[in-house]
Amino acid sequence: MSEFYLFRFLRGTLLEWSLQQQRRQDGPGGQHADRICSRGFDLFHVGHLNLLRHAKQHCDVLIAGVVSDEMLREVKGIEPVIPTAERAEIVRHLRFVDRVYVENTPSKLDAWRDMHFTHFFKGDDWRGTPKGLRLEEQFAEVGVKIQYLPYTMHTSSTALRRALAAITEGARSPIPRPCSPGDPGPHGTHERRDRSCANSRRSRPLPHPPSLRAPSPRSPAPPACS
Repeated sequence: MSEFYLFRFLRGTLLEWSLQQQRRQDGPGGQHADRICSRGFDLFHVGHLNLLRHAKQHCDVLIAGVVSDEMLREVKGIEPVIPTAERAEIVRHLRFVDRVYVENTPSKLDAWRDMHFTHFFKGDDWRGTPKGLRLEEQFAEVGVKIQYLPYTMHTSSTALRRALAAITEGARSPIPRPCSPGDPGPHGTHERRDRSCANSRRSRPLPHPPSLRAPSPRSPAPPACS
C-alpha cells in the first residue's frame, strides 16, 4: 500500500515538473520563455509598478531591463534623478521581477544577445508609432515578439520631473522681507522706504481699540418702604 502512494506522489511530482517545463517553452526551438520589460524606471511610480505587474502575469521569468544613466542622456536627452545602481536595486526587490539587466547600449538587440528573451514588453503607448513599428521589425528578424501592455495615463516620469522643476523653481524665488522704517528704499533713499512702510502699515486692518467711554454709574437702589 505504501508503494502505491509513493508511486502516486512521484507521478504527481513528475507531472507538475513537466507542466512547468512546458510553460517555460515557447515555439519549436524549446527556448526558455524569459521575457523582458525595459524602461528607465527613473522616479519609480505606480505606472512602472502596473507595467511590471501585468508583465509578470504573462510569463514565468520576468527580466527588468534598466536603462543606464549614459543611455538616458544619449538616447532620451534627459538627466536621470536616480542613478543606475539605485534604480536597479529598487526594481530588483519587487516580487514581480526575477532578474535585472542594465542596458548600456542603445540597441535592444544587444540586450537580446545577452539575455536571449523570447518576448519584449512595451506600454501600449508605443503601439502603431514609428518607433514601435521600427522595434517590431528589428525583433522580428530574431524571432522576438513584442507584447503591448496597458499604459498608465495619469502619471509618468516626465510629469514628475516637471512637478519637481516647478517646486524647485518656487523654492528659489526670494521671499519678500517685511519692511521697517529706516531701511533704504529701492532707490537707496530712506524717505521713500519710510513712505512705503507707512503705506503698508496703513493698508493693514488695525485692531479695534478698547472703548474709552466711562462706564455708566449704577442706578441708586429704590428706598425701602417705610
